[in-house]
Amino acid sequence: MLRKLLFVGVVGLLPSLAMAVPQAGDWELRLDGHGASDKDFDNNSLGASAQVGYFFTDALQVNLRQGLSWDKVQGIGSDWSGSTGVGIDYEFQIGDQWRPFVGASLGYTYGDDVDESWVAGVEGGVKYYVNASTFVFGQIGYNWLLDDSASDGGFGYGLGIGFNF
Repeated sequence: MLRKLLFVGVVGLLPSLAMAVPQAGDWELRLDGHGASDKDFDNNSLGASAQVGYFFTDALQVNLRQGLSWDKVQGIGSDWSGSTGVGIDYEFQIGDQWRPFVGASLGYTYGDDVDESWVAGVEGGVKYYVNASTFVFGQIGYNWLLDDSASDGGFGYGLGIGFNF
């Protein structure tokens, strides 16, 4: 009798252990940050970004992003920079916890000692759900500057945490 009750209890809990995945109409918030300092803390860099996204389908998300960075170099001074943009990501479901994604973005960079410019880019990454609404993620992308500057663009990457609601 005890075995039957235990079996029924475990089988009854299985649906609650499955991870929920985003569905059309869900929102998402992603947060990440970075920093670096030399051994004497004379040269420092700090930054953070946030993204709010909306799922139009179970796999297609449109998002708004904001990033800010501050840098201090001894003997030169400090400056800040920012970026604001929009993006679109397509997510692939692999099991209940893994969600690789690919996407594209368009935005604007600005700040002290920055060649202000429109930028466009591509990106990819993966989310790993630790429970039904919380995930950790890693992302890498490449952005091209859309002006006549000497720089062609560069890579951006991040690690962070996210929430679906």
